[in-house]
Amino acid sequence: MSVELRGVWKSFGPESVLRGVDLEVGEGEFISIRGKSGVGKTTLLRIIGLIERADSGVVKVLGLDASNLPPPRRAEVRLRNIGFVFQFFNLISSLTVVENVELPLALMGVGRAERRRRALEMLEMFG
Repeated sequence: MSVELRGVWKSFGPESVLRGVDLEVGEGEFISIRGKSGVGKTTLLRIIGLIERADSGVVKVLGLDASNLPPPRRAEVRLRNIGFVFQFFNLISSLTVVENVELPLALMGVGRAERRRRALEMLEMFG
C-alpha cells in the first residue's frame, strides 16, 4: 500500500475536521477526493503529504509509520517521494519559474546541468 490511513482524526481547536478516516491507496492507483469547502480535503492531503500530523489514528505512507517519523525524516520522504501542486501558488518570488522547478532537484544533490535539463523537460511537458 502506498497510503494507508486507519481511524485518522484531526481537529483545529474545538472543530473536528477529520473524524475516523480510513483510506487505502495502492501503488499506481489514482483517486479523487471531493467535497464541499471546509470538510477537510486539504487537511487530509497535508497529512498524507507528511506536512501535518494527525491527532490520532494510523498514517502509513510508502510503508512508513508517519507518526514515528521525526521532522528531518518526514522532510526527506517529502523531498524524494511526494509531489504537491498546491491550490495557491507557493513559488519563491525571487526565483525564475525554471529555478522554482529545479529547487527540489538541487536539494536532492542533482547537478546543475542535469536539473536544468529535467526542469525544462517538465515545463515543456506541461506547457
